[in-house]
Amino acid sequence: MIGNKIVPVEFFAEPTIKLVKSNGETHLGTQYKFVEWNEQDKFKHFHDEPQIGYSVMINPQYAEFTWLTTPITEIESDMVEKGVRCITFKTKNSSYKLYIIQDESKTD
Repeated sequence: MIGNKIVPVEFFAEPTIKLVKSNGETHLGTQYKFVEWNEQDKFKHFHDEPQIGYSVMINPQYAEFTWLTTPITEIESDMVEKGVRCITFKTKNSSYKLYIIQDESKTD
């Protein structure tokens, strides 16, 4: 609790997500989701993997978020190097790189 506000545990967690816009604008977070929209451009479903037409939401919690992109129009690359996944994609308005620190405790 901070003051009289209850703050989610994730607020204190070390950022594991970094979304970098082509103009250098950067957004840090601890969670991300890919958002699918319905035909009326309203929320339909959250996903864990990117797809054309989905948006990226950083820190989705309780109908609030830190950042939301416009829908993805192109996925240029998706690779993992040294424990960091990097998804490079374009939207109608911008180009982005989403860096995700992989959880080493999750092994197949």
